[in-house]
Amino acid sequence: RDVIKPMLFLNFINTVILICWTAISPLRWERSVTGFDKWERAIESEGSCQSEHFWEFAAPLLVIDLVALCYALQQAYAARKIATEFSESE
Repeated sequence: RDVIKPMLFLNFINTVILICWTAISPLRWERSVTGFDKWERAIESEGSCQSEHFWEFAAPLLVIDLVALCYALQQAYAARKIATEFSESE
């Protein structure tokens, strides 16, 4: 119960950001020819996914998830010396 609410909240926020990203500025595959043979035919190319507003969506995702990670690490560090008599495992 203590874990499910923050986890659902994080999943909801991540989902909202990713849906907005897909709707507003979806990733598009862009390919460019990098090599030609002696008859000027393409023999080599490279491609990657591009988004016009990559950092506008990636930065909030990174910040939110890194803050959540730091909070989880802080909680784990604070709980490292809890006596085993309070442990929920057997």
